[in-house]
Amino acid sequence: MQLLRPHDYARTRWKNDGGWTTEIASAKDPDSPCGFRWRVSIAEIENDGPFSSFPGIERDLLLLSGSGMELDINDAPAIRMERRFQHIHFAGEDRVMCRLLAGPTRDFNVMCDRSSTHAEVPARPLIGTMLVFAEPGASWLVHVLGGSCVFRGNEQSIAAESGDTTLIESTAHQRIVIEGSGELILVKFTQHAPD
Repeated sequence: MQLLRPHDYARTRWKNDGGWTTEIASAKDPDSPCGFRWRVSIAEIENDGPFSSFPGIERDLLLLSGSGMELDINDAPAIRMERRFQHIHFAGEDRVMCRLLAGPTRDFNVMCDRSSTHAEVPARPLIGTMLVFAEPGASWLVHVLGGSCVFRGNEQSIAAESGDTTLIESTAHQRIVIEGSGELILVKFTQHAPD
């Protein structure tokens, strides 16, 4: 297990000046269309505008804070995202136009190279104890959105606070115990053979 704290993240301004991206972690891969197998970040959207195109990438977006937004994806009816932790999945090459409902939003953003990686992105409260089952060929990223917790597994113990992230990778099947209280976003990355 590896603990990442907010000072480990990289915050950059968008080229179109519409917001900020704070990269939490990524798995670099020079053979991937965008140079990574997966990437996790938090986006701060300040203005209406199009999303950048990421061909070959699958995307998951969760609303964290703010009044929300409407997304026009290709020619489909607009999707209104206004509930906290509301989740949407779309392809990186889709044409996406964003309209803010009432001011800026913060959003949790997961991107995966669809030829090699699949992501599951649940968000849930932590009350007491939660178990994560680590296995070979899969990685977990657990972001502490609020509260605090302790991760225990394989004779290792890590304490994490609000804003921290724990990366879990294993070469054998093992059980990770998470104890505490707060809110977590868990991302499970599963690797598969290229198409």
